[in-house]
Amino acid sequence: MLGPKWIVLAAGVALAAATMGGAAAQAAPPDILTTFSPGPTTPGTWREGPASEPYAVNTGAGTCAPGGSRTWTRQDGTDFTLNWWTCPGDAARALADEAFATRLRVGNAPGAVSYLGGADAVFRVREAAIRSWVQESYSIQLRTECPTLTFADCAALSGAPARQIAAGLPGKPQVTGLLPPFSAIVSALVTFWLLTVGATMLVRWAIRPRFDAGLTDPRLLPVDRTARALRWRHRGRRAAYVIGLASILPLLGAVLNRQDGVVVFAARLGVFLLMAGVAVALFVVCRHPMLGATIPLWRRIRAARPSPRRLLGSAVLLVLAVILSVAPLAAIVVLMILGLVVQGGGSGMSDADARMMFAAMVVAIAVLGYLLDRAGRRLRMHNAWEAISADPRPRILYLRNFGDDKQKVPASALGRVGVWQLLTGWLNPIRTSRFEEILARALARFGPVIAVDPPGTRFSRLGAAKTLLPADNWLDQVALWADDAQAVVVSAAPDDIRPGLHAELKMLAERLTHGRIVLILGPHRSKALLHAAIGRFLLAVHGYPMFRTLVDRPVADGTLVLLHVPTVGWGHWRGWSARHRTAWTYTAAINEAMSDARDAWAAPVKASDAVTEAVR
Repeated sequence: MLGPKWIVLAAGVALAAATMGGAAAQAAPPDILTTFSPGPTTPGTWREGPASEPYAVNTGAGTCAPGGSRTWTRQDGTDFTLNWWTCPGDAARALADEAFATRLRVGNAPGAVSYLGGADAVFRVREAAIRSWVQESYSIQLRTECPTLTFADCAALSGAPARQIAAGLPGKPQVTGLLPPFSAIVSALVTFWLLTVGATMLVRWAIRPRFDAGLTDPRLLPVDRTARALRWRHRGRRAAYVIGLASILPLLGAVLNRQDGVVVFAARLGVFLLMAGVAVALFVVCRHPMLGATIPLWRRIRAARPSPRRLLGSAVLLVLAVILSVAPLAAIVVLMILGLVVQGGGSGMSDADARMMFAAMVVAIAVLGYLLDRAGRRLRMHNAWEAISADPRPRILYLRNFGDDKQKVPASALGRVGVWQLLTGWLNPIRTSRFEEILARALARFGPVIAVDPPGTRFSRLGAAKTLLPADNWLDQVALWADDAQAVVVSAAPDDIRPGLHAELKMLAERLTHGRIVLILGPHRSKALLHAAIGRFLLAVHGYPMFRTLVDRPVADGTLVLLHVPTVGWGHWRGWSARHRTAWTYTAAINEAMSDARDAWAAPVKASDAVTEAVR
């Protein structure tokens, strides 16, 4: 049991709370409510009558306490009543929404005019004209009943008094409607993003491993600075697009509002020219060889050969384009429906619940659109034979263990392709991208990237252009592709070394005479998994002279790309590294490696010497 001193203390706290609550309930209303009279703004002689008994109003979001009621009567029998309530929290907003919903159900009263910019709802109850609005924590109602006037004239009698009362109250009248405030929608989306996408990004950023870039190894060149420059230039290009689109608004204002005068027209035109100039300057300054389209438009048009599968993929992407075009109108309709549900009161849904539901719907639609977008792109992609015939440049052959198709890198702007992904990618809670897509997009600047599909594949996954090969002679076809390839890119951090990859590595080491090989040390979730994967690869190739230097003297774990330079010496490798494994660092490393390969592979390699040394 509590001691006497605790009982006394609790009683004192309860008494203080009751006293403060009573003081708050009995707080004096604003002077305008106690001193107001319709006489100064409404013609006639008014006589104030006895005040009616005030009553509380339950809004479902809280109870509005009775404030007061005052009544006047004019000599012609016109009655004028002022009622007000004090509403805590969301109760004031709920009361404003209820008045708006009442106006929708009853309909716009003929001749009713808003005097407070749409904040005051005017409707008819029997023979009386009711004008009500909400301002700060006060709900105000003006009731006029005119036996000798039309409804429109009677409703107009409360217009000027409404302005006088609104001017004397704190704050401004609340303009309500079916749509929640834009700031509330944005805050709901931001809150949902922080709880889902933002939290995932923060956790991934906090636990991301840092690697040794091998700064003291003369074989390695770090690309961290190049990757940062690539990222900032990419952001600059996106900013240029946004500013360029935003510059259309002052231009439209100048064209559509010529009646505002020459000065205003010139000002709007000047803002347009300034924003357009900034956009063009940003676009020019932020040019980068790794940004922009990977394949020229004329090559894409040449490669656009119709087929039932590709037509189906185009139809899916067309549907997404239509959804994007009607998305704003659909969002408004959904918001109106949610507004009706909230204002109806029967569902028990609050305004905050409706906003969060709308935010969840936006995220769900973004994810669904992302999946449909990827399905459409998979249906439209070329197989290896189509890619070779459509692009005359020397091919790039990609060899990997089929399990490496699951390798992922943290999501970035480089992984977003197409309008849908660009607009909704930030809402997608899936914060990873398939590594092969990043790799293929970086390599596509130098030639068509081809690979072999796993057995039983119906639709190839995005990335390299793939095809199925017969089980009996698949290696012979891979060897033919490798002999004529501009480069053979090998995944050198595989999850497993299967017999197929073993055979391909043996073919490269013993039969490939040109030696144009690029090793890609792909990403893994942790350093331990990466070290195990690289060790697995080195164990599989330790007997081949081409890879012997890598086995005897392993590179740092921050290495991303290794380039074989047979013109310097068979088994000589040059690499590019970074502290983090991201889409930006891999793209920068691949670009520098392939650019360097043009010079490194320019001198011919004698086939006899290469093969003799390889099989020695």
